Amino acid sequence: MRTPHPALWSHEHAADAHTATLRLRLGATLATARRHGLNRNDLETTGNQCQEALAGGPLAYRDLQDRMLKAPSLPAVAAVRLGIKWAWESGRITCRNTSPSLHCEQREFALIEHAHPATRLTHPDVTAATTRLIRHYLHAYAPASTADLLWWTGLSQAEITPALARLRPAITPVRVEGLPGDLLTLTEDIDHVRAAPPLPPDHVRLLAFEDPSLKGYFATRDRYRDTAHHTHVFNPIGEARAAITLAGRAVGTWHWDKKTRTVPHSLFTRLPRPVMREVRHRLDQAEAFLLTEPG
Repeated sequence: MRTPHPALWSHEHAADAHTATLRLRLGATLATARRHGLNRNDLETTGNQCQEALAGGPLAYRDLQDRMLKAPSLPAVAAVRLGIKWAWESGRITCRNTSPSLHCEQREFALIEHAHPATRLTHPDVTAATTRLIRHYLHAYAPASTADLLWWTGLSQAEITPALARLRPAITPVRVEGLPGDLLTLTEDIDHVRAAPPLPPDHVRLLAFEDPSLKGYFATRDRYRDTAHHTHVFNPIGEARAAITLAGRAVGTWHWDKKTRTVPHSLFTRLPRPVMREVRHRLDQAEAFLLTEPG
């Protein structure tokens, strides 16, 4: 199951993603809770206790968990952790990374009304929110297929059909050489899509782990990767590895080695010398930047 990649969304669009996918996220949390012998009422209870614990201000994850564990009626660690997740997925609390470094994470939780007092995450009209979600997706990723959209949102065909029906007058189907079937594009973006020049053959970029450039597609992934290299670009649970791209296609991977504090890489094929020099330059830049981050 997937939900929209957070890197895509500006603050004002967060409510659309939250409302459209709320059923999925709460359902997944409840399914996990049931494996621990907990039900929805248990999650509501622990979720409420999470909110009470944060009433005095933000807390780090461990501090929040410890405070909730002091409640005599809820001694189970699993129940507390799932209660925090339930409150988060419900849109009652927020989480931010307060770490000063890209090399580690420090989660801090706060009540939504404290951290973002003007934010209202839930809309009453789920179809309208889903329609806006699809419009945002197409504006960022089109041309794309319906299968790409379904995978990226995690929503079912039944859930996106009413939203697509609302949006159909604003969509123009297009064909893209090398990709199957009709793809969806917002009519207002057609001229921009047609006018976009192809990337130059020596265009090299390093993409981050789970980069949204790769996460927007499923059925049309051939646009940026060869099928033979799929397991190199994606790990066994479907996460996009940090990739090296040449003219928009994945040609290798890279990563930060914490022990050696270097940036090793692996290429899928031999590259021309001029291109290899650019790859090396990009890797050196990444290493120099990451070395400045606190360990």
